[in-house]
Amino acid sequence: MAGARYSSLNPHAPEYIPITPLPPPLPTIDPPPQQNVHPKLKGHETTVKLENVPLHYNRKKLMDFLDSYCLLENQKARDSNKENPHVFAFDFVYLPMNFKWTGIEGYGFVNFTDHRTLLKFFRDFSERAKTYPDSEINVQMSIAEMQGKNALVERFKSERFLFESDEFHPVSFNPPRNGSRASVKVNSVGIFQLRINPTD
Repeated sequence: MAGARYSSLNPHAPEYIPITPLPPPLPTIDPPPQQNVHPKLKGHETTVKLENVPLHYNRKKLMDFLDSYCLLENQKARDSNKENPHVFAFDFVYLPMNFKWTGIEGYGFVNFTDHRTLLKFFRDFSERAKTYPDSEINVQMSIAEMQGKNALVERFKSERFLFESDEFHPVSFNPPRNGSRASVKVNSVGIFQLRINPTD
């Protein structure tokens, strides 16, 4: 090959070596963001703070939502034929009210009876956007600072609630509600006081 530079290492080397261009890098796909996943979720908590609760909600609507969830999960557990599945149930609900506008504050507290229920609840409503029933608002939540039914009852048992009814009282359930909507005893927590002049 005329004009090729002689090399003692490779006397028959070609004048040039064509360089094949590298293929463009494959586009990277970012994993979908996981919303509402609490970084401090350790797996033993039972009390969740529900946030972004629709303002037209009341305690009954929130309990219906929780009843439906527990009923569905308990049915799936029975259908899977697994041995000794834990029961999805809750035993405490509190939906605070702002009596200045006679509506809820937009958040509430729920205590489940088993930490596995709370873990599943977080996963179900964090992996994909789900809305509250009869609403377009997405479910948002965080781990409550106060954990457990006993601690919650102790916290609110001396609280005075100035409402026309006990609809917005904290309540506990015995036995816990498991979605079957069977009659259970509702224990109102706190001291109820009738407001004489609700416009004050």
